[in-house]
Amino acid sequence: MCGIVGFVLFQKKLESIDYHKKINDMTNLLKRRGPDKSGVWINSKKNVFLGHRRLSIIDFSQNANQPMISFNKKWIVSYNGEIYNFKKLKRLIHTNIKEKNSSHGDTWVLVNLFEKFGYHQTINMLEGMFAISAYEIENNKLYLSRDRFGEKPLYYFHNKNFFVFGSELKVFKNFHEIDLKISELSIQDYFRFNYIPSPNSIYKDIFKLKPGASIELDIHTSKKKFNVFWKYNNPKTEKLIYKDIIDKTNQILNETIKNELVSDAELGCFLSGGTDSTLVASIASSQKKKLKTFTLKNNDYQFDESNFAKKVASYLNTDHREFEIGKQDLLDSFFRMKDIYDEPFGDSSQIPTYLISKYTKNYVKVALTGDGGDEIFLGYKRYKYFYSYWSKVNKTPFMIRKKFSDLTNMISPNFYDQFFYYLSKFSFERINYYNMGYSIKKFSDLITKKNFNDSFYSLIENKIDSKLLFKNYKVEIKDVPVCNLSDAIMHDLVNYLPDDILCKVDRASMYNSLETRSPFLNHKIFNYMNTISIDQKMNKGVPKSILKDILKIYLPEDLINKNKRGFSIPIANWLKKDFKHILDLYSSKNYLEEQNIFNSAYIKNIIEEYMLGNKSYEKFLWSFIIFQDWYLANKY
Repeated sequence: MCGIVGFVLFQKKLESIDYHKKINDMTNLLKRRGPDKSGVWINSKKNVFLGHRRLSIIDFSQNANQPMISFNKKWIVSYNGEIYNFKKLKRLIHTNIKEKNSSHGDTWVLVNLFEKFGYHQTINMLEGMFAISAYEIENNKLYLSRDRFGEKPLYYFHNKNFFVFGSELKVFKNFHEIDLKISELSIQDYFRFNYIPSPNSIYKDIFKLKPGASIELDIHTSKKKFNVFWKYNNPKTEKLIYKDIIDKTNQILNETIKNELVSDAELGCFLSGGTDSTLVASIASSQKKKLKTFTLKNNDYQFDESNFAKKVASYLNTDHREFEIGKQDLLDSFFRMKDIYDEPFGDSSQIPTYLISKYTKNYVKVALTGDGGDEIFLGYKRYKYFYSYWSKVNKTPFMIRKKFSDLTNMISPNFYDQFFYYLSKFSFERINYYNMGYSIKKFSDLITKKNFNDSFYSLIENKIDSKLLFKNYKVEIKDVPVCNLSDAIMHDLVNYLPDDILCKVDRASMYNSLETRSPFLNHKIFNYMNTISIDQKMNKGVPKSILKDILKIYLPEDLINKNKRGFSIPIANWLKKDFKHILDLYSSKNYLEEQNIFNSAYIKNIIEEYMLGNKSYEKFLWSFIIFQDWYLANKY
């Protein structure tokens, strides 16, 4: 796992700029992604500059350093990621070349595959996660690719004078010829979804390469073209025997995890207590003795599942560690978010993800995760709602739904929170009380929607009026229509998975120089699941039923968590107490008027309604203070 950066000049170099220093400085900005080694490759005649920061995972020797040149010196590669099938692909390279090879890593295989098969054929052979830059010396072409699901990030800028790319946005700040202007459209999207969807970034002319896509840049002409080497195809399902599905999926997962356990560095597994990470840990521990597992522990029952994870670890006989974190750990982490993500990112689970990565790094260099399980195996609550309840709700006369919603909204979220809090005490905390007011209000709004599209977006958006939120922006909302559950799943795979979930994990882990691997995000698993009907994925109406039934192979029933809460942070309480002074500062009329982005009267009204307990605006307000903290550090 590493960081990559580079630029190409289409015009003559300016004598006033030291480009050698520039590529070295930009490369070193990615030191956290690759603390073990720094390397650059420069072709001064062609004005091509490539940089690489290395996190050594496979082959610790200098022979595996990047940028790396191919055997016949026709290709140069700088890449970030892991090619899990590189040993199999190595057999395709000529024996004489392999005998002279002094590296046994995947980079050497990759660069020589380009030389033998060309770029586009090679990309389709790869099984893994990657952001690749490859320069074809003879034809003077630069190629960039990003893996199928978007596990590894890749940003780029292109104008008539130069092309710049990098693993993180921070590298573009060191290329001073780029005028970093904040995108109004990106701000609007951010406050709707709490993240910025691809291909946009927070800056107007800097873009994210979309997952499964490549750029081919002809340096002679300075023109680029996009290629899509992989995309989500419409499901072609067939009715299969359910037990056969369980057996086949278990087989593919075992093969995938076996490949992803290959590492010369210490390797472990996150273990949260939920189905996804528990299954990954179960399979991995069956293949690797004394697998290291890691869990966060918190003294608040509503945010802690360490006891459950500990029982699983004991049964699996893993080398288990708990990291107990307190309130101050969570609060202090807030101020690191702007440095970790480089742009506004409002998923509050970013903080526990950062903390588990921070502590895990002290023991291993690689950690397996359960990311992708919810999207591929249908684990989200919204999928359950649309599969089991939406048609029934939609058949209920609108006036009845509206009346029920109005009655529900007559009671404040605070009342619901308090009611379920005391109910949980009577039930010996078997009932999850946290944020019930928010959930009930969300549902009461949901049942008033008249079509599938509006229902879906109401579940994934912040409940705000963009036309009132912004002071001078022309509001643009251009959504892809979502007409059924298949569309909803596709939307999450294309947007939420790469731009929220995988962005969160990549930046938080790599800030701590920790590589994460997600076995569920293997395209072979996806391709097989794409042949399985939604009915069978939601067997008997149970979300993620396939994974839960596979887990029964490895664990007894009492160790399978049926009501995972997930480790989150109490943002509703924070905003009213610990973070109130920050919220007050960033929402003061004088500050907002000087900033000239937000309608101060609308922000004031949102905060007043929230503080009184009348409305559940905590997710929006969390995104608001995250944005303001980022903006304060990046406005110039």
